[in-house]
Amino acid sequence: MKYILDSNGYVESASCNPISCDDKVSQEYKGTIPDGYETLDEWILYANIRAYKIVNNNLVYDAARDAELQAEWEKAAQNIPPVVLFEGNTTGNIVLKDDLSNYSYIEIFYGNSDKTLCNNTKVFTDSLSVTLMVCVTTTGHFWINSTELLLETNQLTVSRCGSNDVNNYAYAVINANTTSVINVFKVLGYK
Repeated sequence: MKYILDSNGYVESASCNPISCDDKVSQEYKGTIPDGYETLDEWILYANIRAYKIVNNNLVYDAARDAELQAEWEKAAQNIPPVVLFEGNTTGNIVLKDDLSNYSYIEIFYGNSDKTLCNNTKVFTDSLSVTLMVCVTTTGHFWINSTELLLETNQLTVSRCGSNDVNNYAYAVINANTTSVINVFKVLGYK
């Protein structure tokens, strides 16, 4: 096995072939195979090699360094950009570019057809549905528009909708229509 160490003495890279990185040249490893692995090839493929130091010519695992690296990777994963699952302008069912099960949550951008009124909402993908609401005022009237979307494997399906003039209803918003007046513009998926 060939290896390069970082400035702290941890394995930076390892390979069965000669390697070079910037001005560093790989060195030959002639020590023992780390516990839990049958070959050095297997160790290179499956171990977190950056959590190992070479001590007395042998690879030695450092659990604290491993935990440190895991924390760095988790933090970096929080900065992964979302995936665009849908982009357009529709009041109907939305076919997504990927299955919802591949994401922790989605973000839906919606509003009226000309985008003069826009909202967004986030929902966990293990939810059964999400309700989108837009409030609109016109001369002497206050409207509440709502659309319930069912979260299915790879689509969002319009379930129930409402377009209600609150001034004309004394009790509750009616949500019994099946034609949405809310337009969905974009759906983003977050890992």
